[in-house]
Amino acid sequence: MITSGYTLALYCDCSKCKKDNYHFQTKAEYVGETFAECAKQARQDGWTISRCKRYCSAPNHSKAIKE
Repeated sequence: MITSGYTLALYCDCSKCKKDNYHFQTKAEYVGETFAECAKQARQDGWTISRCKRYCSAPNHSKAIKE
């Protein structure tokens, strides 16, 4: 059964998560029909996504990501 047409997998890019082992890095996955729909869900959960869509940070993690 197909539930949607788009999957957004986010991995935190804050300095702590990047230094830690991959298995301890904060990550999340969202599904929807478009990128915008998935990004909206992620932002509602507290994720910060850069304008270029290449960097993100998890809720309550460093907001120092490249724009």
